[in-house]
Order: sequence, then C-alpha cells, then structure tokens
Amino acid sequence: MRQLGLVLLILLGLVACEQEKTFSDIEGNFAVDFAAEPVITVDSFDTELGEVVLHSYMHEFSQTEAQMLTYSDYPVSSQYIKDPYNFIDGAKEGALRSLGITEILKDEQIELKGVPGVDVIGHNGEDLHIHYKLFLNNNRLYQIGFLKEGELEETAAELEFMESFVFLDL
Repeated sequence: MRQLGLVLLILLGLVACEQEKTFSDIEGNFAVDFAAEPVITVDSFDTELGEVVLHSYMHEFSQTEAQMLTYSDYPVSSQYIKDPYNFIDGAKEGALRSLGITEILKDEQIELKGVPGVDVIGHNGEDLHIHYKLFLNNNRLYQIGFLKEGELEETAAELEFMESFVFLDL
C-alpha cells in the first residue's frame, strides 16, 4: 500500500510538471499561463506617432501552433487616445491583415478590470485559425493570441490560456 502511495505521488508530480506555468513580467505589468517558457524578443518599428518598442513572448508547440503575447507603449499620453476602441480596432485590423485573416467569427468589445479590449476569433478561409484579444491600458497595447492550423474548435487548454491573462497592478 505504501508503494502505491509513492507511485501516485510521483505521477501527480509528473502531471503537475506538464501543466501550464504562469509567466509574469513586472515591467510589462502582466501574467499569463504559457504552456512552457516563452521565447522573448524585443523589436522596434516606426509609426505615425513615433518609434514603438514591441515586446513579444511566444511559445510554439510546432510550426503550425503557437501561443503569443505582445505589448507596446505608444509614444503619446493616454489623453491623446480619445476613443480607445478606435485605436484598438486599427491595431486589430493591421494584425488580421498581416496574418491573412479574412473570415471573422467573433469580434466583440470587452473589458478586463475596466481596461477596454476586443475579443476576435477568425480564420484565413483555409487552415489558419486565431483567437486574439487586444487591450489598451492607457497608452500600452497588449495583444494575446493563439494561432493554429487545422481544427477550428478551441480546446480547453487554448481557452484557459486566453482567459489566464491578467494585469498585475489592477
């Protein structure tokens, strides 16, 4: 009986090791449950508003499936952004266009602890499917998504990843 308890304890430990891990970024002011440690990159690009630094966090399960989160601080005060949903929609349209997403199944305004956002599900008419959320917290734009080829139906793990995103200071 004692050996059975030991075996069960080891199995529980192995299962716990395979569960998603919360990844926190204090500077980015967020936490999210990636399936494994994400690859982090920092790039910059020019916009009409000035230079923007893009912080990217990505975990690729394969060449056809990935979890991602990005954030960027736009070089304007939050007062400049009079209509946050208009700003978010512009970013959303650019991202969908760059991925070739042409068929939108869901596109709705949401809020997370008072921070405006959108929740989008779509595909490219072929095999690429996305679930994508954007939030604008003052002048910082967050984008969280799950991209995959194949089955349109979302798994419990994909939904848990999308729902795990939180702001650290709100």
